[in-house]
Amino acid sequence: MPSSRRTTTIRSSLKTSTIEGSWWAVMYGSVETYFGAFFEFLKYSSYEISILTTLPIFIGSIFQNYANTFFHLLRSRKILLVILKIFQNMLIPVIFYFGVKTDNFYMFLTFLCFYFIIAISQISPWTSWMGYLVPSRVRGRYFGNRSQVVRIFMLISSLLAGTILNAYNDSNPMIGFGIIFTIGFIANFGSISYLFKQFEPPYEEVQEVAAKSGPKFSILFKEMVKLLAT
Repeated sequence: MPSSRRTTTIRSSLKTSTIEGSWWAVMYGSVETYFGAFFEFLKYSSYEISILTTLPIFIGSIFQNYANTFFHLLRSRKILLVILKIFQNMLIPVIFYFGVKTDNFYMFLTFLCFYFIIAISQISPWTSWMGYLVPSRVRGRYFGNRSQVVRIFMLISSLLAGTILNAYNDSNPMIGFGIIFTIGFIANFGSISYLFKQFEPPYEEVQEVAAKSGPKFSILFKEMVKLLAT
């Protein structure tokens, strides 16, 4: 690909990534933000809620490194992320169904663990992918601006979800949770569709750059994680 055309493609992909992040923010604001409220609605005890809110994230953090193995098998971060997002999305209605239809705490906990294993496993491939797309001279500004847009959509979706839950609080809260989880389910498909539109460097090129970068790429990864956390 000619350098001028490649530059244009990368710029377009960075704009697309911001839109994709906005869709993800809607999913997060209407689903994951209200997991705790959902647990309380299901009448779990304080001890059970503490397990539901901490253990899945801990398990997800342990298994996230295996995403690198699947990347080398699929030879594409884009395909890996799309597959992970699809599985993550399928678990949203499963979690809702098992929460309201069964009293099996351990089955519910198992599906939550799978959800967060898949969700957290997306961080590493996405961050390294963006590391190849965003030039170092604009990295801070780009991720700062992207983070602002994502947080705005996260705030709006959280407020909207809270309004919906409050509207059904006195009648049937289950309907309210069903609505906000459906919004998140649809929004995550929006995230997937825009993820498909982003440019991804060929696998061989990525491996060649990684081999030359060595420790520098590890430093880059840590810097990007700090930028995303702010």
